[in-house]
Amino acid sequence: MQIICIDFDSLILLNEPVQGVTTIAYDPAPGVREAIKSFRENNKVVVLSPSYGTNIIDSIDYWLELHDIEVDSVVYTIPDGAAYIDALTIEIGCDDWPHLIDRVMYEKPWHYNFKYANG
Repeated sequence: MQIICIDFDSLILLNEPVQGVTTIAYDPAPGVREAIKSFRENNKVVVLSPSYGTNIIDSIDYWLELHDIEVDSVVYTIPDGAAYIDALTIEIGCDDWPHLIDRVMYEKPWHYNFKYANG
């Protein structure tokens, strides 16, 4: 089985938890439950939260359970995986290198323009 790593904040959870807060008040992103369920049919799904370290792992586990989202583990270190899903990455092809500098310097991730339902 391959491992699919998915970043928690700004992707599974559209809003980012506040540093130091251990209660997560927001709803899951639309469709995330179904996508993760589909991924888990043939893969392990690992949820990443490297920004917040160990102090929020239990809260994420609880939040996932509360929202009926089943994953294989929640970690704060990034494991070896077959795929990484993160809202802050930039996807490029081998012919995109000339445009990479502008994209890195000036392009905002998609969720910066997203209207949050919860706030």
